Amino acid sequence: MSLLGCGCSVGAVDEGATFGDPNTVPIDDSGSATSGMVLTTGVTEDPTDPTASTDPTDDDSSATDPGTGSSGSDSDTDTAGSTAETSGGLSGGSTGVVAECGNGVVEDDEACDGDDLADMTCADIGTFVGGVLACDAACAFDTTGCMGQPKAPVQVCETINLAIPDAGSAVSSTVTLPAGGTVTDAIIGVALTHTFIGDLTIDVEHGGTTVRVYNRECGTEEDMDLSFDDAGVALSCATSTSGAATIPSEALSGFDGAAAGGVWTFSIQDNASLDTGAVTEICVTVAF
Repeated sequence: MSLLGCGCSVGAVDEGATFGDPNTVPIDDSGSATSGMVLTTGVTEDPTDPTASTDPTDDDSSATDPGTGSSGSDSDTDTAGSTAETSGGLSGGSTGVVAECGNGVVEDDEACDGDDLADMTCADIGTFVGGVLACDAACAFDTTGCMGQPKAPVQVCETINLAIPDAGSAVSSTVTLPAGGTVTDAIIGVALTHTFIGDLTIDVEHGGTTVRVYNRECGTEEDMDLSFDDAGVALSCATSTSGAATIPSEALSGFDGAAAGGVWTFSIQDNASLDTGAVTEICVTVAF
């Protein structure tokens, strides 16, 4: 072993001697430092084999105690074992779980599984605003029960001149809405002339459901221009011609869930004598 480039402090040595003055290193005839030196670490160089050394304090052939984990095979084994435990032998993606569609538990890349919808609703998916979200047999969302964005309300009005017979039978007129959509809210508008609106009843029929929106109220008031709306205010006879949104006699929510399109029939009847009039406009406004 050559000590000229080892970075160690050495001194004059002789065989079996320890280091002395670090500034003086005897060189033999070959130009090498004298062999057979004892290092301060306790490791003795074998003069017959410059690659071998023995540590009198350590029976292990390793220069470093493998038990310390700082070097040697123990540390390498621990590291490799740890890696194997955390990343080896698993399948099914990052969760390490193999998805089983049909077990009722959302796993790995499943969107849903049975009744487990992963806390999702129709409103969380696409442009749906409500309805019932379900899960199909392939563990994908079933949106057939979801509802899309609501359409803008549709209003259709008819201007008419329908005479109201004094103390006579009901007279009728219709409004037809285009096909499409399901009623979520309905508003009924009626404008008429009459000298005693307390004689009148007004019914609206659609899809087999009939709702009475006005039932002989307001006594001696004349004429009417009202918008009957479940979200309106209580009828004020003093403002019966104002076009105000007024709560009907029966709730228009009876039409909710029906197909909006088709014929809406208005029936108006004068139930007492001496006063007459005519219907001038009827309107249906439907929200989907």
